[in-house]
Amino acid sequence: MTCLFAGSSNILSAQNAAHDMKGHNMNMSQSSQSAKPATGKTDSVKVMGNCGQCKTRIEKAAMSVSGVKSASWDKQTEMLHLVFTGDNKTVEVQKAVAKAGHDTGPYKATKEAYNTLPGCCQYRDE
Repeated sequence: MTCLFAGSSNILSAQNAAHDMKGHNMNMSQSSQSAKPATGKTDSVKVMGNCGQCKTRIEKAAMSVSGVKSASWDKQTEMLHLVFTGDNKTVEVQKAVAKAGHDTGPYKATKEAYNTLPGCCQYRDE
């Protein structure tokens, strides 16, 4: 936090000391964090897939969920990185991705959805 007038650190230290004496531990990193505008909630989930077609399908399914600002699936790690405009919609995203044919942790694609995937996208050992 940058202060614009001389002696402000003494004032802030006195305020923090007063809060500490009342049993409230207010440090500046906490107060400055809460003053920042929200940039969106994030989450990452494991999604099974193999190739670029999988990436396109997974990201399209994730973006179909209202409130998803961005979705990016990494083929190497099989992690889908999500940014939300508001509330976390991870469960809804996992369901949408599973409906598109890709397993996502607790939500598995139905056999019918999985079987619609092209051969290069089929990742299960069945």
